[in-house]
Amino acid sequence: MERRQVTLKEKLKAHYDNRNFQPQETSANKVGVAFYWFMTISLLFESLLILIPTLFKDNTTVKLLCQVLVFMALVECNACWFLTYKDVSNYVRKTFIEKYFTQIQETPPGWRSCPSCQLDAPPRSHHCKLCEKCILKRDHHCFFTGSCIGFYNQRYFIIFCVHMIWSNAFALYLQLTYLNEAMPIFSNYFVNYLPGINVLLYFFGNIPIGIVLIVIHSHFCIFCLGAGIFFFVWQMMIVSSGQTSHEAWKNINPYGKSVLDNFRSVFGPLKFSWLMLFFPVPFDLSEDGIKWEIQPKSVKGH
Repeated sequence: MERRQVTLKEKLKAHYDNRNFQPQETSANKVGVAFYWFMTISLLFESLLILIPTLFKDNTTVKLLCQVLVFMALVECNACWFLTYKDVSNYVRKTFIEKYFTQIQETPPGWRSCPSCQLDAPPRSHHCKLCEKCILKRDHHCFFTGSCIGFYNQRYFIIFCVHMIWSNAFALYLQLTYLNEAMPIFSNYFVNYLPGINVLLYFFGNIPIGIVLIVIHSHFCIFCLGAGIFFFVWQMMIVSSGQTSHEAWKNINPYGKSVLDNFRSVFGPLKFSWLMLFFPVPFDLSEDGIKWEIQPKSVKGH
């Protein structure tokens, strides 16, 4: 019997009937990474081609200094982003258990068997369904970088937050200074900065499209600045206490040492690690992310 060929109309109908409008978690990675690169590229061109040349056209020294700061922000942010992005060093591997347990046949005490990875995972590691891997000392999944923040890239993520804060604050300063000349902020023009109002005024012909786009761009910068501050403060809190976000939420602290030792565990030798603010190069860490010793003090919760 000859098999009937499916028509294009039937294929389109089947595709329409089986459509899924539910947002997929994996899509958040793509959106977050795309948003980061949109902000990076758009701020670069906006600063170099519009804001700085207009604001400092009569002051060559300040103009040059601002251009240098823009390129510094570009290099530092992207360097930390790439070091955080898809860091495979955090992935739990089968060889990890062989490093400390060569003869054992069962899951070691304190470890757990991951049904998804089919591996024994060391303490403080957790499975990420977005990365589809168990992550060493997993803290959280970052959608801006499309990867999990764990033992090896937590320090780069924190430095990334530092550069996100100052670069977005600098961009916001340039934007508001530029906009203030056309629409003084502390005047009746203040409503023009409100989300949605400026778009409405543009359709009525009261605001140029360029001004509207810079206002919207400044709102994105405020969001990034707030996110950078939030994550930096939170990371400093849990690093100082020797916890991951999971352990902080569960109110447990079995591995925390002194504050300085906790910082060394994340950043490496403190006498050198401050250099990562300028050159995000790796330094040897005091732990390996596999073996963690419970400290001789009471656990606050379960």
